[in-house]
Amino acid sequence: IETVFEPQKHRTRVTGHFLPTGSSFSELAGVSFEGYEIHMGRSHRCEGAVPFAQLRVSTQSFPEGFDGFCEDGACSGTVCGMYVHGIFDREEVTEAFLRAAARNKGISPEELHAVDYAAFKETQYDLLADGLRKSMDMEQVYRILGM
Repeated sequence: IETVFEPQKHRTRVTGHFLPTGSSFSELAGVSFEGYEIHMGRSHRCEGAVPFAQLRVSTQSFPEGFDGFCEDGACSGTVCGMYVHGIFDREEVTEAFLRAAARNKGISPEELHAVDYAAFKETQYDLLADGLRKSMDMEQVYRILGM
């Protein structure tokens, strides 16, 4: 890709799905994702690169007839990328990515298991709360809060 940087930062929540790329990550094709875009510029694919994903975008600022979808990212050979962050928070994306990476390295994908990141974060919050409860005088905290 080639990118031209611009002064304004673009930040927005997005949803989409990966496209068939004919690359080593074609196993991601059709897998849905959500996340957020953050970048300062515009990029375009160079010769030989194909789109990596299709995004659902707001149609409010586009001309009549725009269908609300746009191609995003680029893929060429073993390199793929896009501006969307947070895609690995979904277990389906992580599993598909790991399967593709494992196959590329000659590892059996059946030996891999992804972690549900949302559930993992909740478990970590519970552990933090338990640790705070054990190290603080919770009766005093509740008195201060008027509970």
